[in-house]
Amino acid sequence: MVIISKTILKEFGDKHSGSVEALNKWCQEIKLSDWNNLNDVKQSFNTVDYVRNDRYVFNIKGKKYRMVVIIFFSIRTIYIRLIGTHNQYDKIDCKMKLLKIETMESEKINNRTEYDEVMSRVEALIQKSTTDGFDSLSKEEVSILQTLSQNAERYEDSIPLTPIKAPITLADMIRFKMFEMNLRQKQLASLLEISEARISEILSGKRKVNIAIAKKLHSKLNIDANFILEVA
Repeated sequence: MVIISKTILKEFGDKHSGSVEALNKWCQEIKLSDWNNLNDVKQSFNTVDYVRNDRYVFNIKGKKYRMVVIIFFSIRTIYIRLIGTHNQYDKIDCKMKLLKIETMESEKINNRTEYDEVMSRVEALIQKSTTDGFDSLSKEEVSILQTLSQNAERYEDSIPLTPIKAPITLADMIRFKMFEMNLRQKQLASLLEISEARISEILSGKRKVNIAIAKKLHSKLNIDANFILEVA
């Protein structure tokens, strides 16, 4: 199954560290699944509830946290709409819950701007299905939604962002900061006052950073100095 958007889980895990292990397990189980209906879902998560409008509610870490998702079985895709504590969940109407997420149709997403454009188109199609049902989408719209979702997941999986994992190499940390700050490689090179070729070598692991670059990574990208010392 494809999961969109795992950035929501990353942001929640950063705020609720106690949820991280359970969320990682949830993601791993979903990625290995190939569901066709609610019965299939219940084989993996027997406490899941269906609440109408293609929305399902999962209990995370017992019932400490609850996650609302949309599942479109025909395109094997799950869209995370909300995750929160049990009290937060009780305050929303999960049958109609919408979170602002969006995107564009292309073979490959190369940067955060393109990712945001793609996610905006995904959201527009989800909102249409929320109002009129999934069957209201044309065959072309279903195909576009599936393609956009797969492209978005590939982009998310290409950066050390999700499910919920901390960067373990300096290159991974730099890529994460590029995503977080919406920087392209050329912009990063300008910010660090080094050549784009040097950036490429650092990201590919072909060149180690010197003291001058390490200081700029700390001051410009706010990468922890101890992390740089440990992995550089």
